[in-house]
Amino acid sequence: MDRFVRRKLEEDNEGVAALHGLQPGQDVLLRQLWQSDGLSQSALIERLGVEPPTVTKALGRLEKAGLGVRRRDPNDARVSRVYRSGTSCPAGCRVKAAPWMHG
Repeated sequence: MDRFVRRKLEEDNEGVAALHGLQPGQDVLLRQLWQSDGLSQSALIERLGVEPPTVTKALGRLEKAGLGVRRRDPNDARVSRVYRSGTSCPAGCRVKAAPWMHG
């Protein structure tokens, strides 16, 4: 996809995300949860290619907004899994629908 077109679609999607109270970049994290709910926090870090504190801070904001929740893995207490919450649909559905996210 042309870089200009991709950036324009990203900007439009950031506007949709902001309407739902998401901080920049949280839409990407929420998209990962819509694709694979219950990912480990380390898997999110790997998929997004960012530093652990970045994901930790973004997850804290998602939890505070009621859009996600962290839970200990029942089989391994060292693992923290991340789940989208029922209230994440208005933001997640709109963010997930962005065409540039499906490429």
